[in-house]
Amino acid sequence: MRPKYLLFILLACLQQVNAQISFSPKIDYAVGYNPQSLCYADFNGDNIIDLAVANLKGGNVSILLGDGLGGFEADSNFYCGAFPYSICTADLNNDGKADLATANMGPWNEQTLFGNGSGSFIEDTNYSGQIDSPVAIVNADFNNDSIIDLALATEYDVTILIGKGLGTFADPIEFASGYSYSSIITADFNKDGNADLALTSTSGIFILMGNGLGSFSMAAPFAANLSPRSIATADFNGDAILDLAVANYLSNDISILIGNGQGSFGTATNFAVGTYPKSIVSADFNNDNKMDIAVTNEYSSDVYLLEGNGNGSFLTSTILTVGNLYPNSIISADFNKDGKIDLALAAVYTQGYDTGYVEVFLNSTTTEVSQLTENNKQLKLYPNPNKGVFTIEFNENQKIKENIEIYNASGKKVYSNSKIQLQNANKIDLNKEPPGIYLASIYDGENRYTTKIIVQ
Repeated sequence: MRPKYLLFILLACLQQVNAQISFSPKIDYAVGYNPQSLCYADFNGDNIIDLAVANLKGGNVSILLGDGLGGFEADSNFYCGAFPYSICTADLNNDGKADLATANMGPWNEQTLFGNGSGSFIEDTNYSGQIDSPVAIVNADFNNDSIIDLALATEYDVTILIGKGLGTFADPIEFASGYSYSSIITADFNKDGNADLALTSTSGIFILMGNGLGSFSMAAPFAANLSPRSIATADFNGDAILDLAVANYLSNDISILIGNGQGSFGTATNFAVGTYPKSIVSADFNNDNKMDIAVTNEYSSDVYLLEGNGNGSFLTSTILTVGNLYPNSIISADFNKDGKIDLALAAVYTQGYDTGYVEVFLNSTTTEVSQLTENNKQLKLYPNPNKGVFTIEFNENQKIKENIEIYNASGKKVYSNSKIQLQNANKIDLNKEPPGIYLASIYDGENRYTTKIIVQ
């Protein structure tokens, strides 16, 4: 049987039950003063996620190199100019190494740091353009020339810096002036293949449609709730169209705006969170193929995890306490390579002195699975769940050779034995495979039998 058919059997046989989202206790890492924003990439070429943190009061960026197990080394700091408020990462000079760009509220309002591929950075001193009070920065290819560009949300407009390919940029181009913005993201909201922008403002949610040439057009804003502060995008209702999630700072809730695939969005639906929500991110935290949301709440010093049900609505699943810290921003990624999405947030000590930390929460959610409903009555497999080693045998008393194949949830064959005697007890070792759900398929020449295996 081909893997794609076995994958179909696996999906038919296993009915997944949503598990409550849970995370292990936080791990704190000291960084610079008043960290406001963070991003991640592989900064030293070891195929492990590292972190970069913009420290507002320190005028520098802290780099925390990951160990692949969810831990990070002590930070190294690199000067980036006065008052960095937001940070993003991309290969800005086309040398194959991750670089950094910061939005600074002081002089030299955009600062580029070139990575050397070993975790160190060199400040670029060539760019001399002035951008008024930038508060957020993202990168994408806005003019479809395969060179990374930058977009900055400021207190007065949206500024585009078109990249030249060597880490330098053309003069700033301003759009959508007259509004004070607080955050910015980029995605293709109308499916035309061009990068668009979405921004939060006190006046609502603004969508700037890109034309693929580096220019943008803006329609009337979409309403959220009081004082939108941060924005994320994902498909929240399963229609393969991007939607929006917005953290509303003064109404203590988030707004969900369902997209229509043409760059427009419906009426906001609001869901309560903690006090003064400041940063929002979306990911599938419990591996149920439905997008969930995490939002930091500045004054209640916590993170709300909202579990998506796949139709655009959410239930509060978990509240993570961050201790005596004010959380500023949050990102999500798999820091320990276990197939589950983790969280990292930049936070400031509440008792003054602007002492900064990165807090990492590793995902400990366990996916529950119902009983197998297909034809496994002739098989006996034990123990199940197991740690990768188990015994399998056939219940019928007949001495025939069987062919057993074991597939993972992606349909990849991880074990095969064409001469197994199932009336005997046969020990099978999957220790080299990661924890997860597997499917055993056994064929005796006439019939095929299937059973699930849970490796913990």
